[in-house]
Amino acid sequence: PYHYILPGFFKLIQHLYDEHRDFSVVIRTYGLDAPNVLACTELTLNGEHPQFPQKLQVTLNSNVGRVFRTKGGMICFENYSPVAANGKINRETYKDELEIYNMLGKLKGISAYVDDFIFWQSNAYHHSAGKPFWIDPTDTSVHHIFFDDNIRTNEHDSIVDVRVIDRTSGKGQSLKLHDTKIFENMCLVQADLLESTSNVDYFISKLKECESNYSKYLADYHSTKEPLISN
Repeated sequence: PYHYILPGFFKLIQHLYDEHRDFSVVIRTYGLDAPNVLACTELTLNGEHPQFPQKLQVTLNSNVGRVFRTKGGMICFENYSPVAANGKINRETYKDELEIYNMLGKLKGISAYVDDFIFWQSNAYHHSAGKPFWIDPTDTSVHHIFFDDNIRTNEHDSIVDVRVIDRTSGKGQSLKLHDTKIFENMCLVQADLLESTSNVDYFISKLKECESNYSKYLADYHSTKEPLISN
């Protein structure tokens, strides 16, 4: 079953593990493939992939979460995890965007969420209705990077809704397209389908590029304090 996943993805996990990095991988999908992706990844973590025989002590949550938006546009994240005592599933719902951001920043290991495709579809595939993703340059404790082949910072139907957090209100605001472009190869990566399938080091090299670019951006941001959202 591991043939469903690109080797470059597994090599990225192994790279982060070998470097003793504090990391998490959050799989975001509009489809029904999350359980299969998690199952395939678990096989690899257990050393059952012929190219990656090393066992990795990385936690994996096999209970797929859910992202949805209410009629009013409120973003909600639902987490599911087993309760150790009785084996029942525990559900946690996050509705405050700052709480969602903090929760995602504290995740460990590998997990997955099914995003709200119907909401994106019913809003003419506009990027502000896509998969919500938060950037907060005032928080230097974490670096979020979103990989997706449908990220297009020059087209309105980009799949990611890039949002900036207001820490006072706990709310987020969608960035305009020309503002999201700033974060290309920094926090947003339009995955190259050809290179990611042919170059096993693709995701590692993109990670290094993003980290270098984001470090420079943070240094400039904290020296100038320019607002993220333009008029």
